[in-house]
Amino acid sequence: MMWIVATLALGAAVELWGWHASRRPVASGSVAAVPASPPADVPVSWLVAGWNVAPDLAPFVAAYRTLSATAHELVLAVGGEDGSLERARALQAAHPDLAIAIVEQKAGMGKQGALRAAWPLVTGEIVYLTDMDCRPSREVASPLLALLADVADAATGSVRPLPEQVAIPMVRVRWAVLRAGDREGARPAVGLHGANTAIRRTMLERVGGFDWDAPTGTDYTLAKRVLAAGGRLWREPMSEMPTRFPERGVYVRKQARWLGTVLRYGFRYRALSDLQAVSRTLVWPWVMAALVAGGWWWSDMWALAALLLADAVRRRAQYVDAMEARVGMETLVGSVLADWAAGLAAIRHVVRRRAQWS
Repeated sequence: MMWIVATLALGAAVELWGWHASRRPVASGSVAAVPASPPADVPVSWLVAGWNVAPDLAPFVAAYRTLSATAHELVLAVGGEDGSLERARALQAAHPDLAIAIVEQKAGMGKQGALRAAWPLVTGEIVYLTDMDCRPSREVASPLLALLADVADAATGSVRPLPEQVAIPMVRVRWAVLRAGDREGARPAVGLHGANTAIRRTMLERVGGFDWDAPTGTDYTLAKRVLAAGGRLWREPMSEMPTRFPERGVYVRKQARWLGTVLRYGFRYRALSDLQAVSRTLVWPWVMAALVAGGWWWSDMWALAALLLADAVRRRAQYVDAMEARVGMETLVGSVLADWAAGLAAIRHVVRRRAQWS
C-alpha cells in the first residue's frame, strides 16, 4: 500500500512541476529550418558496438555500403560466443574498399566499455552511433547530419521496424505508439536514441569521449552530459532508422529498465519530460485499480473507470488508425491488448524489483 501511495504522490508532484514549467515563456524559433542535405566533405565515422551479433553483421555492412558521402569509416566493437568477431574480420577482408576498423568486445565490457575501447580508432569529425540490428541509409542519416551542419552539436532521430516486421500486428502497434509522441519538424530535445544519433567529435571530446561510467545506459547518460556541457541537442523524428523491434520478453525488460532508470536518475538530471512520461505510466494502473475497487462502495467510480478506459482505447485507436493508413494493413484489437499487457508486465517487473532502483 505504501508503494501505491508513494507512486501516486510522485505522479502528482511531477505533473505539478510540469504545469509550472509549462507557464514559462517559450523561445521563438523552436522548429529548425535545416539544409536539404548535409555537406558531402565532412568525414563521418559510424561507431557500432554489438555482442552476439553474427547474423546481423552482413546485412548491416550491406546497408552501410549504400551510404556513400555520409560514410567515412566503420568502427566495430564486437564479440560474443557466436563468432561475431571472426565474422566481422571476414567481412573486413571481403570489403577492402570499405574503411572498417575492428576492436574486440570482451565478456563483461558492456556497450559502454566496448565504445570506450573503440573510441581511439575513430577519426571522423562526426560520429554516428547506431546498433548492429539497424539498417542505415542516406535518407535516414542526412537529416541528422544536416542538423549538425546548422544548429546542433548532437542530433537524434527515431526508429521504425525492419520491413519484414511490418506485417506483425503487435510490432505495428508499438510503432504507432512510438510515432504518436512525435511532432513534425526538428526541435530541441533532452534525450538521445542510441540506434540513431549523430554527434560532433568536438562535443564528444568535451564530455570525455566514452571514458565515463553509464549506470543509466550510454544514450541517457550521454544526452545529459551533452546538455550539462552546454551542447545543443536536437531531434528530427522523420529520420527513422530501420531496426529490429524486440520480441515480447526483451521488450518488457527494456521497458522495465527504462522506467527504473528514470525513477532513479530523473530528478538528478532534472529530466522533466521523462519523469512525466514515467509517472503517468506507473500511476495509471493504480488509479484504475483504485476506481474499480472503490466501485463496490460507490458505483459512480465504476462509471469513471469506464470513461477513462474508453478514452485510453480511443487514443490508442487513433494511433493505430494512423499507422494502418501509412502501411496499408489492418491491426487486430488483440494486438493492442497484447501491447497493453506487455506494458503492465514491465510495470510489475519494476515494482517487484524496486529495491534495484533505489
